[in-house]
Amino acid sequence: MEEREAESLAGREPLLAEAHYLRGMALCNQGRDRDALDSLRKAVEAIMGSTDYLEQYFAINLVFEPLVGELFRSGFIMQLAAAQGDFITPAVVSAAEADYERNLANSVELFHILAHEPEFAAHNQGVFNGWLAEHGALALQAAKNLQPIWSQPRVKVASFADALAAAKNRLKTITTEVGIRAPASLTA
Repeated sequence: MEEREAESLAGREPLLAEAHYLRGMALCNQGRDRDALDSLRKAVEAIMGSTDYLEQYFAINLVFEPLVGELFRSGFIMQLAAAQGDFITPAVVSAAEADYERNLANSVELFHILAHEPEFAAHNQGVFNGWLAEHGALALQAAKNLQPIWSQPRVKVASFADALAAAKNRLKTITTEVGIRAPASLTA
């Protein structure tokens, strides 16, 4: 396996694992959350359908993970697991979160450099804003369609609205660090 292929797979692994987990949850619900499954699949297919590895890296780490991955992991799994007496899942999920934080730091640094490169900064920022608009709209729809999952537990530990607001704020912080502006539709 070539180095670029290995790097590409490493960046995709968290995305594919979460998509598989969410797909399983949707299937277990006998189709009640079909919108969640369909919008999640559409967002993942758009990312994986890109032939540009840099676009995939951008979409996974700077868009999908903050809006969908963190929303689901931190806003639902981490909140609900302990309330259900599950103290193992948060330990496993926190390891995934640490991996993502490392990927995010690398991604922010890379895209910040490219967004402020003296000769091509304006062009690069335009490309990044295009990717953000495309993948952001799909990820936000997938995130919003996860709302029914929050209503399933009998005891509500966290509200979906609070978790989604935190995810949108996280996206805004990340894009600010990179040096691009997230559209109001993704952060409001």
